[in-house]
Amino acid sequence: MGRSIGAVIVGFIVWTIIWLGGNFAMVAGMPGQYDLETGFPTTTTPWVIALALSVICSGFAGLVAARISRAASRDVLILAIILLLVGIAVQASAWAQIPLWYNLVFLALIVPITILGGRLGAAR
Repeated sequence: MGRSIGAVIVGFIVWTIIWLGGNFAMVAGMPGQYDLETGFPTTTTPWVIALALSVICSGFAGLVAARISRAASRDVLILAIILLLVGIAVQASAWAQIPLWYNLVFLALIVPITILGGRLGAAR
């Protein structure tokens, strides 16, 4: 059980580190495309890149969790659900600043990509 909990926690941490680091790099690399007051993108390009980044985050999180876990499919699914719930909460808090298409695609990709990453990680 401890290994399962650890797998989910580490997967969540991996997702968060990649997401925060990637967002920091995007803002630093494209400063003119962000509203400095809100921190949100002002053009479509950063939103699309953020979607690609979320795919990378979810895939790696699932892969890492599966590598740690002995019950990979169950633990990766738990991780995916937690990531989805946190994603819903974060996006709901900034709903007015985030385009609807981004919200829907971001949330729709979390679970399947995390599970795909988990399958890749379990196939050792």
